[in-house]
Amino acid sequence: MNKLRADVIASAIGAKTHFDMWWSQASEGREELVVGRNRHSDFFRASRDAHYVAFFIYFGQLFDKRADTSSIRNLLKVSKQALEPTRYAELRVRHALLEERASPLLTVRHFHVAHVNAQLTETDIFRPLRITWFQVRDTIHDSAAFVSDLVGAKHGGEVGIPRDGRLAEATESL
Repeated sequence: MNKLRADVIASAIGAKTHFDMWWSQASEGREELVVGRNRHSDFFRASRDAHYVAFFIYFGQLFDKRADTSSIRNLLKVSKQALEPTRYAELRVRHALLEERASPLLTVRHFHVAHVNAQLTETDIFRPLRITWFQVRDTIHDSAAFVSDLVGAKHGGEVGIPRDGRLAEATESL
């Protein structure tokens, strides 16, 4: 269970960290980074792409449904014995809701990131999903918070999950 727990925490950290780094370059910090981006355009172009791919890959790990993977689903299963029945039931309901919200992101991961569909453009993939980047952000942040709660941490920082906005602040101060 220790490896499973550590893997799920690492995936939550990776998903949130890489999303927030990408988000700060693509959205929130865009204006603040103009001078640095112009001076180091190759770095920022590569960094933005690397963070985009990484957050989808780490996020996909959290919601992998295979029984042999380190995922939230499997950590929840093995945690059942240690949890009070009402707490376990509450976590299962919350997880089911998160899985629903995660589904569009996993579609993007499958058709555009982990595997690149030869016929579909990014727009073709995103359009029918009807999700905004704010919803993507909230789903990733809520998933990281769920992992923190599942492992018994009082807050994400206890297990290395950065607080909301921390990486955007750090990126903007470059």
